[in-house]
Amino acid sequence: MFGNTTVISATRPGSCFLPLVLVVMLCGPPGMLRAQTPGLKAEQFKNLGVAYLEESRFGEAERAFRRVIDLASNEPLGYANLGIVQLRLGRLEPAASQLEQARRVDPKNIDVLLLGAEVQYSAGHWEAVLRTANRVLALEPGNAMARYY
Repeated sequence: MFGNTTVISATRPGSCFLPLVLVVMLCGPPGMLRAQTPGLKAEQFKNLGVAYLEESRFGEAERAFRRVIDLASNEPLGYANLGIVQLRLGRLEPAASQLEQARRVDPKNIDVLLLGAEVQYSAGHWEAVLRTANRVLALEPGNAMARYY
């Protein structure tokens, strides 16, 4: 439904590593967006949410991403971005819950899986991180981020 890729950075709380750049997926051909009014509204709210997120206006970003979910609940994007908001706020359980929902919508989405690994890493769930990294490597053997874990 969505035709562009949005890059959002997240950092590991308490980590000495450089900020990790996470790619949040947007799938489908760009022409589809123009034909679907709900899709266009979802895209607008996504853009608004990303702008708020980059400005650390988390409450407004959360509201925008919830609207994306309302308009496009069959897309992982809204759930994944809402998970990033929760991660940035240090709310690991709500972040994991949103990313799990995104994974249910699109179980093979590499970006969603890597975001889930980021939350698992932040929570110190090392075995879960390794399982997720192995799942990513099974789907995309050369994935550098999965090898990082």
